[in-house]
Amino acid sequence: MKSLLVLRASHVAPDPRVSRAVSVAEATGLQTTVLAWDRDGGLDSTSRLGRSTVVRYARPAAHGRGASNLI
Repeated sequence: MKSLLVLRASHVAPDPRVSRAVSVAEATGLQTTVLAWDRDGGLDSTSRLGRSTVVRYARPAAHGRGASNLI
């Protein structure tokens, strides 16, 4: 089975654009995983979006600081 990894620099809770993309991918038979960045660290580390899994990377960071958030 083919798969798709969706990377987002947001927490995806909710994100209508991601929901639509996942729905289309699932309709075409792709196994989809969403990797999201939970900058506040207040959400579940994993959840479901349709048949897809959302995995959240919890690292506190301010929005709009670019690569300095990674250091």
